[in-house]
Amino acid sequence: MRKLSTLYFIELKLVIREISGVLFGVVIPVGLIFLLGALYGDKTISDTSNITMFQQAVPGVITIGLCASGLMGLPLAIANYRDKRILRRYQVTPTSPLILLFVQVFVQATIAIISAALVLAVAFIFFGYSMIGSPLAFIGIYILLLLSIFSIGMLIASVSNNVNTVYMAE
Repeated sequence: MRKLSTLYFIELKLVIREISGVLFGVVIPVGLIFLLGALYGDKTISDTSNITMFQQAVPGVITIGLCASGLMGLPLAIANYRDKRILRRYQVTPTSPLILLFVQVFVQATIAIISAALVLAVAFIFFGYSMIGSPLAFIGIYILLLLSIFSIGMLIASVSNNVNTVYMAE
């Protein structure tokens, strides 16, 4: 367990040090929610509806952060490991490459969850967002979407030989 936590924190530092993952995964969704909140305010989607345009936009912005980490961050990190032959080096250590891949998925999921939490916090605190529907159902759908997006990201990473191939796949 200690090996996993050490590897997790090292990988988390490496992901944070790579500014593109944090920028596209966290900063842009939070900035976008500020922009949409300022633009839409309390405008409803139609005259007969109680749902505001901002309420409709929040799940989409959360999905943007999820897709940035699952479809951009995860394939780039794994293709970079493959390109630098880091996964091959892990085959001769007590830690297997499978554990490194698992930790990388967990780190990217952490970035996606932080992004969603910050977007929801900004929406609740600054714009008085009220979620329509069940929060438990939202969490379940978010986990299902996280698994789906990350499986597509792993597919992209598995067929890409190097980082340039990942850039062309995106």
